[in-house]
Amino acid sequence: NNRIPFYYFLSMIGFWALVTFVFISVVFFQKKHSFDKPMKVLSQAAKKVAEGDFTVYVEPKHEKDEYDYVDVLYEDFNTMVEELGTIQSLKNDVIGNVSHEMKTPLSVIQSYAIALQKENLSPDYAQNYIETIVEATKKLDSLITNVLQLNKLENQEIILDIEIIDFSRHVTEAILRYERIIEQKKLELEIKLEEHVFISSNSGMLDLVWNNILSNAIKFSNPNGKISITQTSDQDKVYFQITDTGCGMSEDTLSNLFDKFYQGDSSHSAEGNGLGMALVLRVVKLLNGKITVNSKLAEGTNIIVEFPK
Repeated sequence: NNRIPFYYFLSMIGFWALVTFVFISVVFFQKKHSFDKPMKVLSQAAKKVAEGDFTVYVEPKHEKDEYDYVDVLYEDFNTMVEELGTIQSLKNDVIGNVSHEMKTPLSVIQSYAIALQKENLSPDYAQNYIETIVEATKKLDSLITNVLQLNKLENQEIILDIEIIDFSRHVTEAILRYERIIEQKKLELEIKLEEHVFISSNSGMLDLVWNNILSNAIKFSNPNGKISITQTSDQDKVYFQITDTGCGMSEDTLSNLFDKFYQGDSSHSAEGNGLGMALVLRVVKLLNGKITVNSKLAEGTNIIVEFPK
């Protein structure tokens, strides 16, 4: 009499089978809705990005204060795509700018080389053509050197040989290299340097900094203008300051000063390639230094570079 009827066992088995089926169905539905479907959307978006479409945007399913892990994944994916798009755009800009900058001197070289082939060309004309070709090759060489230097700096491929450098002497030698062009523009040069201030640095990298800063100060100074160079130091740092009375920079130019290929003053664009200050910033950072630029349009520019002693 204590036996449990057989139909009871069957009903219990049927009940739990139904519960199991419902549970599995719910889990399957949730998996498909919460995981499979979002992953499919993400997979399709990733495929578009892989094909070069950086306008892809995956819409999160919830409001920001109700985000789940899928929404966070979508947001991270969107951020990644945006960054990739920016990098691709910069890459295209760099390629376009390099191509343009190389094409100009190459066209000059080609044109004047063809002109040199003319019969009965006077020696004076021939000499002028040759000088023009030499200047174009120098610009091309400068561009290629700067591009390679920038690439090495940005990819951290430069291993620096650190040496003890007499800072003021190094600056003086850099200034003397521009003595002829300073005299040609009749610029007043005011120099105040300390003696025997030493830093641990790399001579070649410092040359790159001085050459770009000094050449810019000279280039953008009007004839009969003034350039002031001061070097001071305290217990921990050495400061190099250069001020010119040149054309100065607008706020827009100043904010883009360290961007590659940016040239704010188009009237001087033939004299550079827009890579100088981008190089300066990267070199200064590489040498654990800091650079500050202040400028006002039509009033001149002030640059302060500081390095640890």
